[in-house]
Amino acid sequence: MFKRMMIVIFFSCILFIFGCNGQDKNWRQNGSVSVADVDYIGAEASFGITKINGDPNEPHFLKDQGRLYQLSFFDHTDQLVGKTYTLIATHEDTGKIVELYKDEIQGENAAKIGFDERGFWTIDVMIDEEVYTSFVIEVV
Repeated sequence: MFKRMMIVIFFSCILFIFGCNGQDKNWRQNGSVSVADVDYIGAEASFGITKINGDPNEPHFLKDQGRLYQLSFFDHTDQLVGKTYTLIATHEDTGKIVELYKDEIQGENAAKIGFDERGFWTIDVMIDEEVYTSFVIEVV
């Protein structure tokens, strides 16, 4: 009986260890990144988005209400200028994938971006079709 119980405990531990494989995403909005007295939402030290228009007291991202955003690269901009970048959003619940924006890197760009679903979205910043950085936003 003791041996059988130990086997069950052993296999339960193995299942627990392999079940926690680290692939679960942290679906919470990234904190703000402050660069040159401007607060961005994004990946610290690499890329950020800040709202240019709309009510300053409203959330950054509203469902069905596109806004103009400043898109900024913070590091190695001299090496990135001229390359093509794409912003791709993936919705947490539905898995819906949307190409938000595509352009040539100029250090800072402005783009009108909107979301048609509430919830958490992962934003992948792709440079020349390779992931440069990723972060999570919340659309309300």
